[in-house]
Amino acid sequence: MIRTPLRPLARILRARELGENPEAIARENLRLRHEAMRDKARLQAESRLLIVGFLFATAFLLIGIKMVELASSVPEEPPAPQSGVPILSQRADILDRNGHVLATNIETHALYAQPQEMVDPITAAE
Repeated sequence: MIRTPLRPLARILRARELGENPEAIARENLRLRHEAMRDKARLQAESRLLIVGFLFATAFLLIGIKMVELASSVPEEPPAPQSGVPILSQRADILDRNGHVLATNIETHALYAQPQEMVDPITAAE
């Protein structure tokens, strides 16, 4: 960038010959320089905002596409890992610190009655 002087000698000499204030030339040049710097900074900020807006719009578009893809797909259960060890359906014994069994599984039979469905619950109870 080529910087122009705030007080160019040729314009100051001409202003002095015409009886004008040379400080007005410096103020005008300074105002023009600040306007140019402001315009450049505004253009740079606008371009950065445009780029950030484009990135956000792209991110939301990708998320939306993924959501539509997930919503339109058929749900399926992930495959269970295959291991060589079968799953035991029996609980282990509960032991005390000396190794004696405190609780274990025992297969038993149970008999249940529902009195509200019985014809003669008193006789059945006897």
